[in-house]
Amino acid sequence: MQDHDLGPRRVGREPNLPQRAPQPGPRPALTPEQRRRRAQARRKRQRQLRNRRLAVLAVTAVLLVFAAWGITRLLQGGAPGAGSSAAGASNSAAGVSSVSTGGDVAASGSAAQGTGAGPALSGDDEWLLRLVNHTHPLPENFSVETGTLPNGKQFDARAIGQLQQMLADGNATGLQLMVCSAYRSVERQDELFEEMKRDYMAQGMSEQEAYDKTATIRTPHGCSEHSSGLAADIVAVDYQMLDDGYAETPEAQWLLEHAADYGFILRYPKEKEEITGIIWEPWHFRYVGVENAAKIKESGLCLEEYLGAA
Repeated sequence: MQDHDLGPRRVGREPNLPQRAPQPGPRPALTPEQRRRRAQARRKRQRQLRNRRLAVLAVTAVLLVFAAWGITRLLQGGAPGAGSSAAGASNSAAGVSSVSTGGDVAASGSAAQGTGAGPALSGDDEWLLRLVNHTHPLPENFSVETGTLPNGKQFDARAIGQLQQMLADGNATGLQLMVCSAYRSVERQDELFEEMKRDYMAQGMSEQEAYDKTATIRTPHGCSEHSSGLAADIVAVDYQMLDDGYAETPEAQWLLEHAADYGFILRYPKEKEEITGIIWEPWHFRYVGVENAAKIKESGLCLEEYLGAA
C-alpha cells in the first residue's frame, strides 16, 4: 500500500526558497455534444423555475377566490329575506330541520335566472326567486332547512311562518284550507314520476310517449319545485282532488285573490303551459316573497316570464 501524497517534493532546490505556483493550462474546448447538454440542462432549470412560479401564482389565486367567496357568503348570510321575521317567529312552534335532495342532481348553478331582462337580484332575493323547472334543475346536493307544519308536512323554514299565517287567515273566514303536499325529496319525486310513467305505458303508450306525458304533470329528476321547499299544494278539506274542479272551490278562489299578500304566487297559471312546461295547477303555490308576489300578480306573468327566462 502506498502512502498518501504529502505534497510536492522539493528536489534540487534550496530550502526556504519560494516555489512558483503551477500555471493552469488552457481550459479544453467543449465538444458540440457537451454544449448541447449544457444548454438542455439550463433550459430545464429555467422551465422548472417557471413552473414553480406558476404553481405558486395558481395556489394564491385559488386562495383569493375562496376568501372572496367566504366573505360574500358571510355578508349575505347576515341579511334576512322577505318574510324571514315571520318564519323565525313560527320556528319556535314548528320543528326545524335541514334536509338534502341527496342523489346526483344535475348542477345548473344556483338560482338560474335565464338570460332575459329579469329583475336584478340581490343576495336576499336569490333563494326567493330560485327557478326550478325542466331546464333549470336544482344544484347537486342542494339542501334546505325546513320547518314542520301541524300535519307533518315540511316547508322552507324561512317562509313557513308566512304559509301558516295564510292558512290561518283563510280558515278564519270559514274556509278549510290544508296543505296536502309540500317539501318532497328528489328520490320521492323520482318514484312518483316512474309510477305515473308506468301507468301510461300500461295504457299502451311507448316509453317515450309515457315519459313526455308524465313530464307535463310530474317533473323529472331534480326539476321539481317541491324539492326546493318553497312550493305547497293547497286544497280544501272537503275537496282534495288535484283536478280542474278544485279551481271552483271557495278555497281556490280565496287563494287566487289573497296569496300574494303573503308572498305566494300561483306557480302554474292557466294558458301558460307552453312556457312553464306544466299543466294548469290551481292548487300549486310557490313562495317568492311579498314584494315579488305583488309584482308578478299585477303583471300577469308566470315566474319564467318575470325572470326573463321564458
